[in-house]
Amino acid sequence: MDIVFGQSGTRPYGVLSVNEIAVDTANNTSTVSVVLTLKREYPIYSSMTRTSTATVNGTTFTYTGTNGGSGDLVMINDSLVVPHNSDGTKTISCSATIDLQITWSGEWIGSISGSGDLTLTPITPQPTYATVKVSQNGGSFRDCPVWVSINGGSFNQVQAGHIHVL
Repeated sequence: MDIVFGQSGTRPYGVLSVNEIAVDTANNTSTVSVVLTLKREYPIYSSMTRTSTATVNGTTFTYTGTNGGSGDLVMINDSLVVPHNSDGTKTISCSATIDLQITWSGEWIGSISGSGDLTLTPITPQPTYATVKVSQNGGSFRDCPVWVSINGGSFNQVQAGHIHVL
């Protein structure tokens, strides 16, 4: 998803690109890329240090540097692992602010910003399974110890009711 902001005529503008690049069904997460770009069709003549930010799902990425020059300036290029809700759904909020502090064609531009939401690929919740380990007690299965492992975790001894061997 691209969020284009501050675009007007020939002045510089920003593009925040947030895209889902991987889905981890086992951990109920997605990895998203975060790229903030300043588009400069014509040169910006400034050597002042400025701070710009991109915030995705509550995590803030920061660029500190000059905005001077022309062409595309990639300010932030990073990624983020986002946990999904327990039902496998997730919508993330995305926003960015670029601090310009320039005069463009007689117009003062302090900062430009934009925001939007991205719905991630739903993940089907993984089923819970149990593995049972039974120890025979003196030739009989009556009152034998039982250990249960849930979803591949460590075995824990549980109190058994009745165990039927088929």
